Amino acid sequence: MKRYLQNGLIKDNLKESFTGFYLLKKDESVYFDDYDNFTEIELAFRDLGENILQLIFPNTDEYYSKISSIPTMIMNAGLNSDSALSKELFSSEILKINDFRFLYYADLISLLCSIADRVIFMRKSFIDFYINFCEIEIPNFEKNSTEYDGWTAGEEITQIFNSLHGYFINTYSLFDLTTKLVYELENFDNDFTKYKKRKSGRILFGDKKRLKTMNIENTIFANSNSVKIIETLRHELIHNGSWEDIPKVFFQFKNSELINKWIHFPDFDGNKIITFCNRKRFFSQANKINEILPNIMRDINSLLNNTINEIKKLTTTHYTR
Repeated sequence: MKRYLQNGLIKDNLKESFTGFYLLKKDESVYFDDYDNFTEIELAFRDLGENILQLIFPNTDEYYSKISSIPTMIMNAGLNSDSALSKELFSSEILKINDFRFLYYADLISLLCSIADRVIFMRKSFIDFYINFCEIEIPNFEKNSTEYDGWTAGEEITQIFNSLHGYFINTYSLFDLTTKLVYELENFDNDFTKYKKRKSGRILFGDKKRLKTMNIENTIFANSNSVKIIETLRHELIHNGSWEDIPKVFFQFKNSELINKWIHFPDFDGNKIITFCNRKRFFSQANKINEILPNIMRDINSLLNNTINEIKKLTTTHYTR
């Protein structure tokens, strides 16, 4: 078993006094030292399908008794590649349906699946970042010097940054999709006499102020510093590219032994990147993303758990009226 530490080192064993974050790799499986509830969050989002089913079909037996009468290719058309129906065929075939609850339910299940997939990608990006960050080899360039600092760059470093960027982008995408889900449920319309567009079609995380019913305290919609950092970095990455022109991993040798690796994180004032004119990437605070990211991950996952619980309450409020 190998332990991948947040300072970029790989250890077979750790002292009992060790308190930092690490990943544990056993064979091909990777485990967190603590708080690896990504799978729990993924399944909890998928399980919301049962709550939504009861919202749309108060008598769920009706759904299960009738769903087989609707061809799978119609249910999946426009959502999955295992249906080859064209837009034209789909629009003509649904004219034969007189209860559009089934299609609407399939639409919301598709949204839930997209959210759950984001959670999977978040976990993979997070793990890939630390595994690749730790495994990158740093040769002792200064053979005659026992202590020195430096940095290295190249294609492998760019891949490390890609995984890091993937975590921020996938997490913010999950925020977008979850906002759509909550807005759709808050504005639930039980008129299914025709197939209508989802009300949340154009809703994104930036529209979260339009959420009126759900209790947002301690959810991703509250004023969280971690959420704001995710939002800021996602926008920076999408609109301005990486925060490094040349992605770099910094390192430190002592007594000719590698003792530390890190990636610099831009200077922040609270949850905003410090900028001046055209310069948006200052590094005077010596922030290290490999040290900061575990706490951001823990905070985001906790907020996601609370968000799911509030969504459950929201659906329950609707179908118990």
